[in-house]
Amino acid sequence: MKSSATPPPRTVETGPDAVANATLEIGPFIGPPENAGGATLVDRVVAEYLRRIDDGEPPAPESVIAAHSELADELRE
Repeated sequence: MKSSATPPPRTVETGPDAVANATLEIGPFIGPPENAGGATLVDRVVAEYLRRIDDGEPPAPESVIAAHSELADELRE
C-alpha cells in the first residue's frame, strides 16, 4: 500500500530577479520578450553571464558572444 504522506513543500525563489533567473540560459536566447521589465537583450545576457560567474560556473566570454553573435560588438564593450 502506498503512503499518503504529503510531499515536502518546494522552495520557490522570489524577488525582482526570480523570473529572469528562472528563464535565462547562456546560449541561444530563451526568455522573456525583448522589452520585458525595461531590460534590453544585452542587459539580460550580461546579467545571466554575471549570475553564472556568481554561481561558480563562469562561461567563456567568447562562447557567450558566439551564442549571441548579433550582439557581438555590444558584448565586447
